[in-house]
Amino acid sequence: MPTAAIWAYLERLPGLQAEARWQAIEAAMAPHVKDRDRRAMFRRLERMMQEIQEPGGRMKPSRAQLALIGIGYRGNQRS
Repeated sequence: MPTAAIWAYLERLPGLQAEARWQAIEAAMAPHVKDRDRRAMFRRLERMMQEIQEPGGRMKPSRAQLALIGIGYRGNQRS
């Protein structure tokens, strides 16, 4: 695995950990909040899951991002 990919992941790690902690807090709070607020929390989490699960929902990496993680991209070249 290219070291650039590892460093990119490590830079994102604190944000990912904070997001996971926040989701755990929301899950623990769910039984104790008003129905309206609980529905809003679940709608937000459902939207997040749909963005991940939809095939076209995520942005495609640029050539620079692919090069950063060590993937050579040559585009559509004809033989």
